[in-house]
Amino acid sequence: MSQLATKLSPRNEELIPLRGLQCPAGYTEEYVAKLYDRVANELKKLAPGNRENLLSQATLTLLYVDRPEGGTDNLRAIFGVEALLSPLGTLPHAAVRTRNERGAVVNMLANRIRLAIQRVRPLQSAILEEVTNRDNKTCLLLPPKTFGSGFRAVQDKVFVAAKSGDDSDKFRKELELVSNSLAARKVRKQRCYVGDRGLVFRSPAKSGARHGLTPTWEDGMHESSCVIRGRLRFGVSYDPHFHYDCDVANRTAMTLPGCHEPQSVSRQTRYVNVSPNDNVRKRT
Repeated sequence: MSQLATKLSPRNEELIPLRGLQCPAGYTEEYVAKLYDRVANELKKLAPGNRENLLSQATLTLLYVDRPEGGTDNLRAIFGVEALLSPLGTLPHAAVRTRNERGAVVNMLANRIRLAIQRVRPLQSAILEEVTNRDNKTCLLLPPKTFGSGFRAVQDKVFVAAKSGDDSDKFRKELELVSNSLAARKVRKQRCYVGDRGLVFRSPAKSGARHGLTPTWEDGMHESSCVIRGRLRFGVSYDPHFHYDCDVANRTAMTLPGCHEPQSVSRQTRYVNVSPNDNVRKRT
C-alpha cells in the first residue's frame, strides 16, 4: 500500500491505508464493515472541518478488485450511497514471493487505478453537476431508506454506469429514464418524487429556504455513516443544508427510518424535513 501511495501521490490521489485489514474470504459483511470504519476514521483526519465546510471538497471513489468469492453486494450495501464504486478487474492468482514480483503487481495495480479513476471522471463530473446545479430536480439525492425501494433503481444506474465507463451524456439520458420511472409528479409547478409510503418529496426551490442540519463528527448521537452520507453522494460533495419537505398532515402516526434509528411522527406533525442521509426533522 505504501508503494502504491507513493506512485499515485503525484496525481493528487490519496489511498486510505488498509494495513492489517485482511480479506481472505471475499468481501464479507464483517470485512466491509471494518473497511467502512477505516475509511471513516481516515476521513476524520483528512477533513475535520466545521459544519459548513466539512467534506465540502472531498471525493470518495471505492476501487475494488473482482474476487472469485464475490461479496460485491456487501460493498454496494455499505458504500453504495456515499461512494462511487469502480472495478479494477481481477488479479493474477500466481503467488507473489520475490521483490520483483511484488513490484510488478504494484505497477499493475497503479496502472489499473489510474485507468479506473480516469474512466469514471466523466461520470463523476455528471454526478457533481446533478447534485449541485440540479439538486432540486435530480433523483440522485433522494433519501434511500425513507424513499424506499425505488431508490434501488438509482443506485443500480450509477453502479452500472461506473462499471461500464459510461460517458456523461449517456448517463444523463439513462438517469432521466430512471427519474421518470419513480412516479415523478408536479406539485406547485415543481417536479417531485413519490416514495413507498406515498410521501411526496419536494425540495426547496431556492437555496435560502434550505435549513437541513446534517451532523458533524462531534455529534455523538450519530454514527459515522450519518456524517458521511450527509455530505457525500455517489462520491461527490453536495450542499449539507439541502433537504426535502414531506407533508404528513392528516395522516395516521407513522415511523420513518431515520439516518441511524427510527423516528416516530405523530398525527399533529404537519410536515417533516428529510435530508439525503435520511435524517428527519419534524415541523409542527
